Formats: sequence, C-alpha cells, structure tokens
Amino acid sequence: MMQTLWCAASLAIVSVKSIKEYIQKTKYVLIPFLFIVVGLYILLAGGTIIWLFGK
Repeated sequence: MMQTLWCAASLAIVSVKSIKEYIQKTKYVLIPFLFIVVGLYILLAGGTIIWLFGK
C-alpha cells in the first residue's frame, strides 16, 4: 500500500515541468549522490561503520 502511495507521489512530483527539467539536467550528479547518501545512512543506522572502525 505504501509503495503505491510513494510511486504515485513521485509521479505527481516529476510531472511538474520545472522539476522534470531540473532532474534531467542534474541526473548524472543527483542520482549517484542520493544513492551514496542513502547507503551511508543505512551503514550508520545499522551500526556497520562503528563496527568496522572500532569504538
């Protein structure tokens, strides 16, 4: 249910012309940046970074 809601919301946001143009201009920087930030968040939230580098 939530996945459907998130997909509908993202479709509505991307349908806005100015947002669509901005994403198309910055997609080669924006998408990798977002993946890196989400990955770091997951590593920090799970405690993996602390485990790797000690306390």
